[in-house]
Amino acid sequence: MLVTGDTTPEARDLALSAGASDFLTKPFDATDVLLRIRNLIDLRRQYHDVHEEVVRHQRALRDTQIEMAERL
Repeated sequence: MLVTGDTTPEARDLALSAGASDFLTKPFDATDVLLRIRNLIDLRRQYHDVHEEVVRHQRALRDTQIEMAERL
């Protein structure tokens, strides 16, 4: 998350294209900051959960492929 006093659209676009997950301009509302941080944390948790599920499926696929090769 980037917090800046630069309110130009170019600054926002540059920050987001450089990898910032969110963009806030000063002065900012503390409630808004907390909500955005909570959203970013939730998004990170969801990413982690999806990643774990993908890894489980990859392992299951690998195990199935090994079993098929052994049976052949």
